[in-house]
Amino acid sequence: MDKKLEYAKRWFDKAKSDLLDADNNLAADKVPYDTVCFHCQQAAEKLLKGFLVAHGCEYPITHNLTKR
Repeated sequence: MDKKLEYAKRWFDKAKSDLLDADNNLAADKVPYDTVCFHCQQAAEKLLKGFLVAHGCEYPITHNLTKR
């Protein structure tokens, strides 16, 4: 398999794990909605990164919230 597609697949697999975490939390007697939302946001971010990688697009790697 092409290296960029393998790398994209790893992002997709991580996103699936985040969605599983969200589903598991939604099944709880007392649902931690903040945690569910966090895992959904993380899944969306990882799916986007996988999509970008699969299409050969680069993206910045930063946790700097003030970077413009």
